[in-house]
Amino acid sequence: MKILLTNDDGVYAPGIWAVANALSENHEISIVAPNKNCSGAGCSISLFTPVTINCLNDLPNSNIKFPCYATSGTPADSAILGLETLIGKVDLVISGINNGSNFGDDVVFSGTIGAALQGYVRKIPSIALSIGSLTPDDFEIGAKVATLMAEVFESKIYEDISLLNINLPNKKILFDLANFYKNSNEYEDAIKYYSKVISNINTNTEIKSDLLYRRGGSYERIGDYEKADRDLLESLKINPDSPNVLNYLAYG
Repeated sequence: MKILLTNDDGVYAPGIWAVANALSENHEISIVAPNKNCSGAGCSISLFTPVTINCLNDLPNSNIKFPCYATSGTPADSAILGLETLIGKVDLVISGINNGSNFGDDVVFSGTIGAALQGYVRKIPSIALSIGSLTPDDFEIGAKVATLMAEVFESKIYEDISLLNINLPNKKILFDLANFYKNSNEYEDAIKYYSKVISNINTNTEIKSDLLYRRGGSYERIGDYEKADRDLLESLKINPDSPNVLNYLAYG
């Protein structure tokens, strides 16, 4: 598919590059985005100020080669320039990943949605992607969703011309949910959310050790001792000095 990526956080924002890295393997992508943070710009366009365009060569990931432009305009300006001048007809427009959610009254002011709307009014399927934190842990979840949605539109499973506003949880939110369910003695739900967080951690750190300890304790509570021992021993392998795990194994 031919996909235009844009945003309102600026062309160097990590969210747009997370999507670019994920989609560039199987799709023809281009980036046209503001050269600065334009959060809150909504659907505004530049009427009395000239908009400049720079083709960027200093890409954050030098292994990826695709058109990338920074404009001095708004998110809507950037999307319009991409669709009508710089790139032309595309199959899908994705705006984001935005730092912070966009729902309720936010949709009126959101530059993320304002940019995506420019695709929709031109009869191009468009997606606004946001994550529920102004300082996200990372954008891996959002990049996976962007990849999945591109596959959905490419397969023609969903053929309507639509504007989808997708808001995603930050990983810390998933962690908080897991702890909430664990403290509420709803251990199966706790395990589900601990597992989601763990699956997105690729390095063996104390954080991962703590999550394995918490999930292992939840498995123990529902009587799945084999999985409980597996998680607790894996946690101890990462952090041999963990007092929580050592106490649990000694007295559990």
